[in-house]
Amino acid sequence: MPNVRRAVVVSAAAAVVVAVAGCTGSSSPAPTGSSTWPGGSTTTTSTPSTTTSSSTTTATSDLATRFPKTKAGAEGFVKYLFAVLNAANLRPDPSGVEPLVDQRSCSDCEHWVSSLKLMVGQHERFVGDFVVAQDIKAVDLTESTVVLVTQVITPAGKRVDAQGRVVHVRESLGPFRYDLRLEFRGHWIVTYAESVK
Repeated sequence: MPNVRRAVVVSAAAAVVVAVAGCTGSSSPAPTGSSTWPGGSTTTTSTPSTTTSSSTTTATSDLATRFPKTKAGAEGFVKYLFAVLNAANLRPDPSGVEPLVDQRSCSDCEHWVSSLKLMVGQHERFVGDFVVAQDIKAVDLTESTVVLVTQVITPAGKRVDAQGRVVHVRESLGPFRYDLRLEFRGHWIVTYAESVK
């Protein structure tokens, strides 16, 4: 997930993009290809919290109802996650993202949250969409995990300070393939995320 991670830094910490905490300025997305899911690659996601938000506050117990242990439920959860990421970068506010990801196992997830916290500390926010999914497909579902293959872009945007001055400009990247693994821990949680070259 190095490429998406660089994008997150460009987009979140340096304009907050998909993964790479801190502030780096350039990202190169993984080209869309016919790569296959890394066979044993597991881990990426955050720890569940009591609430999540993307305009509205949702109890984690409600997430299990809204996004059940099915392929369709997992696909809906990823759409929701991306909507929460977009809203969180506009505010900025990491509290809606934290219950949806496992930061200990998912380095991209940890970068999303740390980049949001950095923007909060610097009184900055991201203007534009953090990530836009063009396609989300669950390809492997077991009793408690699911693998999803997504096609995403990180649109052009900018990070601005409290006075609205542009601090960083992010160029559009993608489309590129972005794989995620989810685990059902009372509700879906992202445990792995990586751009595929």
